[in-house]
Amino acid sequence: MWVFAGYATLISALTATDQVTVSDNVFVAVQILALIGLAPFALTRNASDDEYFAKRVSVAFLAGQTLSALVAVLQLLGQTIEVPGTIYGAVYGRAAGLAEHPTTLGLMSCIAVLVSLRILFTSRRFRILVLVALAANLLSLVASGSLTSAVMGLAIGLLVLVFCEREHLGRMLGWGVTFVVLLAVVFAATGVGQHLPSLAERYDQVTSPTEAGSWNARTLTFDFAWNRIMEDPVFGEGLSAKARGSYNGVTTVHNSVLRAWYQGGVILGIAYGALFFVVLVVVIRSMARRKYGGEASVMAAIFAYAMVSPLLEQRHLWLPVLICWASISRMESAAKIKAAPSLKGLDASFAGTRKLR
Repeated sequence: MWVFAGYATLISALTATDQVTVSDNVFVAVQILALIGLAPFALTRNASDDEYFAKRVSVAFLAGQTLSALVAVLQLLGQTIEVPGTIYGAVYGRAAGLAEHPTTLGLMSCIAVLVSLRILFTSRRFRILVLVALAANLLSLVASGSLTSAVMGLAIGLLVLVFCEREHLGRMLGWGVTFVVLLAVVFAATGVGQHLPSLAERYDQVTSPTEAGSWNARTLTFDFAWNRIMEDPVFGEGLSAKARGSYNGVTTVHNSVLRAWYQGGVILGIAYGALFFVVLVVVIRSMARRKYGGEASVMAAIFAYAMVSPLLEQRHLWLPVLICWASISRMESAAKIKAAPSLKGLDASFAGTRKLR
C-alpha cells in the first residue's frame, strides 16, 4: 500500500500539469514521497528495533505540545510571544500557540488530549503532570476556535478510545469527573474562561450560509473540485501551491482525498483513498478487539480532521499517523512471534517423539 502510494506520487508529479509544470510539482512531490513512500518503513523499523520508540515520541510530543498550548492561552490573555514561523498573538479571537495556524493548533491539541487520556487510563505514573497537560490542551483546543475539524476529530477519537478501552470504563468515568472538577476550580480561580472565544459565536460563524461561513466555504471547495474532476478525471491541476486554489482562486479544497484527486489526478486520489480506507479498517479492528486504543483513536481523529481540512503533504497529517502505524505493526509482529512455537520447543517435541518410537 505504502509502495503504491509512493509510485502514485511520482506518476502524479509527472502527469498533473494542467496549471503548472513538472518542475513546479517537484517540491511538494518530494515531501509526499518522503512521508508516505519512505517514512512508513523507516518508522516501522525504528519501532521494531526499540519497543519504547512510540512511547518516547508520545511523551516528547506531549511535552512540546503542552508548551504550545500554554503559549496559546497566554496569547488569548493578550501576550504577544514572537516565534519565527508562527502567528504572533491571537487573530480574530483565535490563538495559534507555537503552530503556524489556529487549525493546526486545534489538531495538535486534539492529539495531545487523546494521548493524555490514554496515559491516565493505563498508567499510574506522572498523573499530576498528565492532568496539567490535559487541561492545557483542552483550553488550547477551545482557544484555537477550530470547531468543525479539531473538535469533530476529538469527538470521534474519544469514541474510538472508549470502545477500545471499555474494560477501563469505570476508571474513565472517575477521571472524567475528577478532571471536570479540577478544570472548574482553575476557571474560577484564574478567570481564564472570560478570554476564551465564545463557542456559540464560533458555531454561528461556522454555520453561516454566507461565503464567510467556514462550512459553506468548505462545501464550495468540494463542489468546485468535483466539477473540475468530472471534466477531466485522469489528470490533476498540479501539486504546487500555484494550482491549489478552488472556487475563488485562493481557498484550498478542504478534503484530503478530494484535494489529492483534484490536484494530483486519479492515481493520487486512489492512493489517498486507499490509505484512508486501510486506516479505517485498522481502527474498526482495534475497536472490535479492544486493542491499541491510543493509536486507533489518534488515527481516527486525524483522518476525521483531514476529511474537512486542506491537508495533502503536511507533516502534522502524516507523522502522527505513521507513528501509530509503526507502533501497531511492532505489537502485531511481537504477538505473532510470541504465539508461534519456538524452535527449541519443536526440537524437544521431536526428540520426545523419537524416544517413544
